[in-house]
Amino acid sequence: MSTIIADLRRHRGAAPRRALSRSALLSGLQFDAVWLERDDPRPDAVLMLSTGQYLDGGVQGRLVDFLTGGGRLLLLGRVPCFDLTGAPCTVLADALGVRGLDFVTEQRQYFPTVTAHDWAAPWPQTRVGCPEHLDPGAGTVLLTDHDGVPCGVEVSAGSGRVVLFAAELPSNLHLFGRAFARLGATARLSLTSSVPGVFGLTSADESGQRLVHLLNITGHRPQVRVGWRGAEPRALTLPARTGVMLPLGLVTGLGVIDMADAELVEVSSERLVFGPGLAGEASEIRLRGARPSVEGGVLSGADDSWLIRGAGPVTIGRSEP
Repeated sequence: MSTIIADLRRHRGAAPRRALSRSALLSGLQFDAVWLERDDPRPDAVLMLSTGQYLDGGVQGRLVDFLTGGGRLLLLGRVPCFDLTGAPCTVLADALGVRGLDFVTEQRQYFPTVTAHDWAAPWPQTRVGCPEHLDPGAGTVLLTDHDGVPCGVEVSAGSGRVVLFAAELPSNLHLFGRAFARLGATARLSLTSSVPGVFGLTSADESGQRLVHLLNITGHRPQVRVGWRGAEPRALTLPARTGVMLPLGLVTGLGVIDMADAELVEVSSERLVFGPGLAGEASEIRLRGARPSVEGGVLSGADDSWLIRGAGPVTIGRSEP
C-alpha cells in the first residue's frame, strides 16, 4: 500500500513541478477539470493528465472510451500498469500499444536528460527527473534519453490521439506548447514581450465576466502585446515588478467594460475610476451603455458604444440629464 500511495503522491494533480498546469496557463490556455472516476470528458476536449504506475481500472476504461470516440489526450508520467488495489491492469496501455520498460532514477553521478524529435523538436537536451523507457509500438518517438531510448511518443488510439511524455519534465512553453497545438488546443490569450519574465492569464466568473492578469517579474519596463480571441493585440508598457488586472467584458453600474488598457482602481454605482493607461496617450477604454461623463480622457462614439482615449487617470460617471 505504501508503494501505491507514494506513486499517487508523486504523479497526481498537475504532475511533478506542476508542469501541466503551469505550461497550460502560461501558454494562454483556459481549462477546467473533470472528475474521471465519475464523469466522462467532453468529447471535443483536449484532456491532460498526470499518471503513475497505478490508475483505477474504471478510469483507464473511461480514457479508452474517450479516445475511441476521437478524444485527444496529453499524458505526463508513467504508463499505468496496475489498478489501485495493486492488481495488474493494462487497459490503457493495451489501447495505446505502448509498454513501460525501465524506470530510470537519478543517481549520485547519473543525471537523466532527454532530447526532442519529430514535431517536438527543436528543444535543447534537457535535464529531467526519472524518465521511463518505452516500447513505443507503432507510435512516433518524440523524446529519447541520452542513450537514444524512447521516453516520449505520439500514438493513435481508435480515432483519437495521445501524446505521452514519460519523464518528469519541467514546465516549458515550447515543448508543451507544441503538444497542445498538435492536439488541437488553441490559446485564447496571446502575449508577447520585449523581455522574458512577463506572464499572462485570465480569470472569469460563471457569466463570462473576465479579468486579464499580467505579471512582470523583471526590473524592466517591457513592451508587450496582448490579444484575446484573435482580436488585434494591444501594445502596452508594463511597470517593473508589477502585476495588473485589466477588465474584459466586466459588468458595472455604468455599463459593460468591453476592454481597457488601464486598471480599475475604484468602482461604484455612480462612477468608475481607472489608473494610468498602459499605452500612454493611446490607451483606450471601451464601454457599452448610456452616454457617460468623462474626466481625464476624450470621449467618442454613439449608439451606446463608447471609446474613451487618453493617458489617464480617467474618471467615468453618469451624464447629467
